[in-house]
Parts: sequence; structure tokens; C-alpha cells
Amino acid sequence: MQLTFFWAEHQDQLSPRCESDLDNPDGVCLLSSILTDDGGLGVTNSTEWLETRLKRISSIVTGESKSLDWNRETFGSTLTSQDVTIYSLHDDSNFEKFGLKQFQLALTEWKTFLELQPSAESSKQIEI
Repeated sequence: MQLTFFWAEHQDQLSPRCESDLDNPDGVCLLSSILTDDGGLGVTNSTEWLETRLKRISSIVTGESKSLDWNRETFGSTLTSQDVTIYSLHDDSNFEKFGLKQFQLALTEWKTFLELQPSAESSKQIEI
């Protein structure tokens, strides 16, 4: 799966976006959706929040924790040592599974992208 991070103009300012080359039958990638769901807090608060989540994911990887539930405004996820289930908080039938390492990589790269200076010319592609 390839993810593309970029900045797009929205309401006269640049907002981070994520697109995937693999969408579900509804034309949506839930991984992209949970990455861009900032809970209405904006980029600054999102990067701090992502750092906290990455630390908690590390505790699952090391075996210190067994699982983690992570909910944003519209999407949520359940993480275990094996995989991550991402789901819509509004539709129980809308979910996708990813490997924990894939999810951790996507989150790390997304956080790194958000920490860059926003620019309409800036984009980043990753393979997970």
C-alpha cells in the first residue's frame, strides 16, 4: 500500500491530506482517514497527540501493554501486538485491518510530515 502525504488549500489555509492507492469498496481508505482526523484540534495539537500514541504503540511492541484503543472524532482503532483494526465510529460494518508495524510506520511518517513547514509543493510518498 502506498500513502501520499501532501498539503492542500482549505478555507484559505493549507491543511494536511493523505491519500492511498488502496481504497475500500466505498472509495475510502480508513488508514488515511484516521491519520487526517485531527479531532478539530489542528496540526499543532495533532503532532503532540501522535507522539503520545506512538509511545503507547511502542509499549505494545515491547510487550509492556497488550492492547490500545484509540478514538478520534470520526474514526477509531483497536491495536494489539498482531494487528490494528481501524473503524468508523458511525458505521460498525466499516472497518479495515493492518499490521501493527505498518500502522506504526504510517503514524511515524505522518507525524514527521506534519512537523515540516506547510507548503503546497510539499508531498511525501511511503510504502507500507
